[in-house]
Amino acid sequence: MLADRFPVIDSDLVAKQIVETDQKVRSAIRKEFGDNAFLSDGSIDRSYIASIVFQNPEKLNCLNAVVHPPTVEKIFELAEREAKRGNFIVIVESALIYETGLERLFDIVLAVVAAQTVVERRLAATRGESIAAVRSRYANQWSPAEKQAKADFSIINEGSFDTLAHATRFVAACIISIARRHGYFHT
Repeated sequence: MLADRFPVIDSDLVAKQIVETDQKVRSAIRKEFGDNAFLSDGSIDRSYIASIVFQNPEKLNCLNAVVHPPTVEKIFELAEREAKRGNFIVIVESALIYETGLERLFDIVLAVVAAQTVVERRLAATRGESIAAVRSRYANQWSPAEKQAKADFSIINEGSFDTLAHATRFVAACIISIARRHGYFHT
């Protein structure tokens, strides 16, 4: 919904592109996880890596140490490109802003949250994973309540689409108002 008004950078997509194209990152992944981390076509075997890192926090930290720095660098490169185009409000979608300590790099943090059981059910359905697999994947993230407590704005996404749309429009208006006050946004 925010993409209708602002450019949106999806951090997961940026990270996936880096893992598939950055040879330094690929070499580090091969060194840490071996040849099994790659499929026969040369792409990353995400299932294989997930089966390791979401059971082993040390391996997850190793992966994050390799992937996060170039991902953050690329996100800010893309945001700067948008600013040069006159887009002074850029949304960065990321599930791990607090876990990685990146909140200090953003002017505003919006947390879109739902009860853990709702999140688990939705992710299991959309990703075709079991609830147990979803839980192990998200065990290393802050809880929705923790994110909500720390965020500048939060939207609870447990109701109807209309309720979500209304809340999103409200937060977008607030973001525009804040940007105008700081002289970043004039339309």
